[in-house]
This record gives sequence, structure tokens and C-alpha cells, in this order.
Amino acid sequence: VRGLRAGNRGRMLAAASLATLLLLVTFVGQIVQLSTFPFGPSDGAYASATFWLCLSAAFHLFMVLTLTLGVLGRTRAGLISPANPYHAHLVAMYATWAAIAIALGALFATTMEESPNTDSPPVGQFQQPSS
Repeated sequence: VRGLRAGNRGRMLAAASLATLLLLVTFVGQIVQLSTFPFGPSDGAYASATFWLCLSAAFHLFMVLTLTLGVLGRTRAGLISPANPYHAHLVAMYATWAAIAIALGALFATTMEESPNTDSPPVGQFQQPSS
């Protein structure tokens, strides 16, 4: 957005193109990760929290990807210009919020040292032990 405000439309197009490409790769990676989890939301609290945090991250990545594609298209059409950079600025603010939310979710999901569930199955064998 700074480059656009300085009157450099090419810099904005390059940044929007790179951001769109990175978001697409990240979104596809998130979907691949979700599809390879050996557990689901019904396999305990930690599995459920991890699954839903990853699903939430995929949703936010898809939203930012859609908005970034909009910025790219509108910039190419000349609708986002140095005189009117507000759409791009709002998308940048949402992308920043989404990145912070995804990072915090990842941090909170990986910092649990000890599970409060003392009867949980071993990792990789997500079935409750028979009594």
C-alpha cells in the first residue's frame, strides 16, 4: 500500500501478485494438512482443538486469498490508485489480523505440555482403550 500511495502502481501489482501466490500455496498446504490428520474432532479435546484451529486458519486464508485476488484485479483495472488506496489498506489490515490470529492459534495449540486427560490414547492410535 505504501508503494501505491507513493504513486508506484507496478509495485502494488507485484506485491499483490506475490501475496496471491503465497496465499494460494499456503491455503493448499493447509488443506493437505487437514486431509492427512490421523484424527478428527471426536477424538478428544486436543484433537478437536487442533482440527478446528486448522479449519479456522484455512477459512481465514481463503478469505484473505479472495480479498487479495480482488485487490489484484481492481489494481489492474485502475480502480485502486494512489488517490484511492483504501480498499487495499482494508485488505492489508484484515490480512494482518488473520496472520496474528493464526499465529496465536498455532502457539496455543503447541504449548500444552501436559494433557489434563490422563486416560488418553497414545499419539497415532486415536481410539479409546477398552476397559
